[in-house]
Amino acid sequence: MAKKPRPEDLLDWIGLTDAPDWKLARPYGRLIGFVVSAILIFVPILVIFALIAAFVVVLGTSHQVWTGAGGPNLGAGALIAAILGAPFVIWGTVIKHRQLGFQKEGHITDRISKAVEQLGAEKVVKIDGEERSEPNIEVRIGGLLSLERISQDSVAYDKGRDHVRVMEILCAYIRNNAPASEARISMRETYERETTSSGPDDPPLRDEDFKEKYNIRQQDDLEDWISPEATKTWASRLPKPRGDIQLALSILGRRDANQCRHEARWGTDAKPDADWVFDTPYPALPEADEVALTEEALDTYERELFAWMELIGAYAGYRLDLRGSNLQNADLSSAILSGARLNKTRMEGADLRRARMDTSTSLSAATFQGAALRDVDYHDVELTADQISAAFGDASVILPEGVPRPAHWPEWELPIFTDDDPNDFYTQWRKWQADPEAYVPPPPPDPAPDAS
Repeated sequence: MAKKPRPEDLLDWIGLTDAPDWKLARPYGRLIGFVVSAILIFVPILVIFALIAAFVVVLGTSHQVWTGAGGPNLGAGALIAAILGAPFVIWGTVIKHRQLGFQKEGHITDRISKAVEQLGAEKVVKIDGEERSEPNIEVRIGGLLSLERISQDSVAYDKGRDHVRVMEILCAYIRNNAPASEARISMRETYERETTSSGPDDPPLRDEDFKEKYNIRQQDDLEDWISPEATKTWASRLPKPRGDIQLALSILGRRDANQCRHEARWGTDAKPDADWVFDTPYPALPEADEVALTEEALDTYERELFAWMELIGAYAGYRLDLRGSNLQNADLSSAILSGARLNKTRMEGADLRRARMDTSTSLSAATFQGAALRDVDYHDVELTADQISAAFGDASVILPEGVPRPAHWPEWELPIFTDDDPNDFYTQWRKWQADPEAYVPPPPPDPAPDAS
């Protein structure tokens, strides 16, 4: 037997909810109509009777005071007064409940306003005798943590009405404070831009002119400056995001299942009972041993795959919007990026271990130079071989069909953060970043001897 949900507030407890279940209207409509009609007829009669009785009680009490004779029962008068006052007591309770709701909404609005005000905090610092303004990171971090708490409280106590608004504020904060236009550009990308003509007024540079423009000695081999290995080394040395930007990304990444469910139900096109579909695993192709797969098994897999794709494609809820952000060398490990918009996002050197993505995660024009990829499923994500080869990963990464596994990737799944194993993932990633050209992936460990 299904457990009845707990009432969310006083009005819900007495049946006056903001979101009534209209499915019950038809079977109980006539009964409710009859009861309402009876109440509309009976209540005025009761009020008239109570007023008459009250008038009689007042007259009787006055007669008793003046003559000293016995009069009407005052207990009956008190009962009549209670009957008359009950509707006003109930109405007053409802009004107070409404006022409490308005006060609560005003309090949440004040909290959001205060937190947003903190996000713009600046402080004056003196450098070389010159005063200048810079972001007050400590105050901004406080504002970000306040927004995270507002989001959690909204989901837990207020039907999640402010959760998506907080997510929009966080995404806008990241886009505005870490725009892709401020990302650093590798020499390889600079060379590709400078040596490619965009029109008659923009002729391409020759290699000699490029060297002169960027102070590269003529006797140096240009390939040493623009090779993929040099670019990977460049990516490994990129600065990490500012503390407040990294915290905002971490807050987005640690959303729980209830918060994601509210995102799925947000928006005019979303269904009120929609679920977060991005945790649904895609169907795995049945493994063929020594016998080829049967046509029936392939047909079943195809139906399951198309059903999964339809489920993901039908998602109409809210999506994180980080388009055009600079996420170079950011820590996105274990982040929930499913369904996020990441077009033209710069992610060179980013840590994407255990990041959750899927076919609806837009990665067009995203760059992964020097990034760490682990436990990531790119099976249905549009990626190119160049994007993948610029990153480091192991056998735990599922690549799109037709994209070859880079030669510098270990063929086995590396352990994570072990003290006594030099082949743990983090150590090997940093080792590859330090010298991509000389890096050799470690061989898989020898299998344990057969006890038999």
